[in-house]
Amino acid sequence: MTAKEFILWFLLSLLAAFAIAVILFCVHLGMPWWPHHLNREVRIAKHHIAESVEGPTIWLQGGSSTWFGFDSPLLQAETGFEVVNLAFNINMPLEFCFDEVRLFAKPGDAVILGLENSMYFRNKYSSYAADEITIWEPEFFWSLSLRRKAHFLKSLPWRKVLAGDLVRLGQLTGDFEKQLKPLPKKKVIENLEDQWDGRYSGEIPAYYNYLTLNRHGDFVQSNHTIWRGTHDYYLMDSHPVSEMTRHDF
Repeated sequence: MTAKEFILWFLLSLLAAFAIAVILFCVHLGMPWWPHHLNREVRIAKHHIAESVEGPTIWLQGGSSTWFGFDSPLLQAETGFEVVNLAFNINMPLEFCFDEVRLFAKPGDAVILGLENSMYFRNKYSSYAADEITIWEPEFFWSLSLRRKAHFLKSLPWRKVLAGDLVRLGQLTGDFEKQLKPLPKKKVIENLEDQWDGRYSGEIPAYYNYLTLNRHGDFVQSNHTIWRGTHDYYLMDSHPVSEMTRHDF
């Protein structure tokens, strides 16, 4: 093999590898499956709540501390505004949180950002969030700038991409329908309303679950033990606000 032939072979190999990676990624996008159902279902439920309000509204956004920590009925009684709690997971990117509010906020509404401390200091996407978002909200990836897309892909666990591709294959073999298919959106909303009206008789399996929401989107109930481990809470005196967060604000 001559030097010219080697260079041509090398470039074609790179192009083929890139094409395979792109195909695998695109097949993975927008493929909800059961292990990733919790955040997806909570988001479906909160969007259902958000779509039901009409008047002036206070929108709450942040991580789980905002989800767990606000009393929306009290806030509504004190202000006269409708109140919807859109918060659900600290790992979600800041611009994703803002996009969620933009979907519903109207002129004259108010937004309260109850952001966890760590949300001010991250300079990259959480691999957990990157994996989750590609599965149930792929439009977020396409909305990013080229630079942010590169950051996002760098954070995406590629073994999860391959797992998602295998799930697609499971649609052909029947395994997806038997074991991996998540609840349809309509069923999530039906179960949620049954829970509110006292008709739901199934198990409420986890802390992060759409069935723990009240009619405002607050967390209201769990039978699971609450625990708190050792954690660096990113105090302001030891961590500067990140450039990524400054840009998003």
